[in-house]
Amino acid sequence: MTSLQSPIVIPQSRRPPATARRTVFRGEAAIETGQRAGLWRMERGVCLIERPTRDGRDVVALALPGDLIGVESLLGEAAAFGATALLDAALCACDQAGESDLAGVLGHAVRQQQRQSLEMAELRSGPVVERLQHLLRLLSRPHVRRETLLDRKELPTLRDIAQIVNSAPETVCRELNRLVPARPRAPRIASPAPWMTAPAGFGGTLVAA
Repeated sequence: MTSLQSPIVIPQSRRPPATARRTVFRGEAAIETGQRAGLWRMERGVCLIERPTRDGRDVVALALPGDLIGVESLLGEAAAFGATALLDAALCACDQAGESDLAGVLGHAVRQQQRQSLEMAELRSGPVVERLQHLLRLLSRPHVRRETLLDRKELPTLRDIAQIVNSAPETVCRELNRLVPARPRAPRIASPAPWMTAPAGFGGTLVAA
């Protein structure tokens, strides 16, 4: 096997400090296509890896906790794909400058891409209910969300889910109602009407007319 002749070092002006951390809120761009944003590791949340098209955007993969985004920066190139937070995400900057670090990161990136390809195949094929079940399993992995229980309010928007599983929003809504029913609201305790409150010093009982 031919060894790397020299390490590829990201120019200091193009990479974030090794200790840098970012929070990217739902719907915000973590990396934009064509941006030289450096290499980041997902610590929490989910990002959509996407490419722009004439009709909007095309979802390429989902980046989960532990995944890398901005791998192109290792080659000194701008991002070929954008990354948008599907759920609130926490990112940590990576600063690989040595040959051994580079080999480890590239190996991680290859394994990550293989896993993401299999995940997208399951998210795009088979009955819609099975695609949604697979997505819900991905969103239930450790460190994806702060809460341990999956709640409808924490799910991505119907539009985003429909695009991920390649289905219509109406179909997604119908199937999600069966897979993740909305939590029942807590019973509301009615406050007494003002006219039922006895005035100060009154010792009798108020009776409605």
